[in-house]
Amino acid sequence: MTKKLEDIGNTSKFRSIMKAMQAVFGKGVNRDFNKLKKSLNDYVKKEEIKLTAKERKAFTEAITWKDEEAEPIIKKKTKEGIEYEPDSDLRDNENIPLKDDIQAYFKREVLPHVPDAWIDEEKTVKGYEISFTKIFYKYEPLRSLEEITKDILALEEETEGLIKEIIA
Repeated sequence: MTKKLEDIGNTSKFRSIMKAMQAVFGKGVNRDFNKLKKSLNDYVKKEEIKLTAKERKAFTEAITWKDEEAEPIIKKKTKEGIEYEPDSDLRDNENIPLKDDIQAYFKREVLPHVPDAWIDEEKTVKGYEISFTKIFYKYEPLRSLEEITKDILALEEETEGLIKEIIA
């Protein structure tokens, strides 16, 4: 859902930010959200403009859109490396057999198909899925065609008298 600048609040504040971003990036398409985020932060800090997190998000949603070919968005840089912002639209889950190791399963079953996939250890849930159908279902064989035909003919005999009573 794209928002217009008029829909997100204090338009004069956002228009001044928009002009500054156009001065940096021009009017063409730029695929580097990280550069936009840095330029926005620098400009807001330099001009001492107060932006709440909600306003900042609304502004960036109004002037950006999702692009699969764009650079990954950096969440933060740490000593271990760069942590990227996850795309919640691509979030998925796996049911892993109880006896399998999670990391081994991930390397064997997920990474060959999605090389940049990763596991969010904070959201990992271990449990066991009980299939009630497997445990409690008792198979009852289907009736034969002859039995079904016999029952239908018996019902037809039964109802024939009713139809004659209704008509007469």
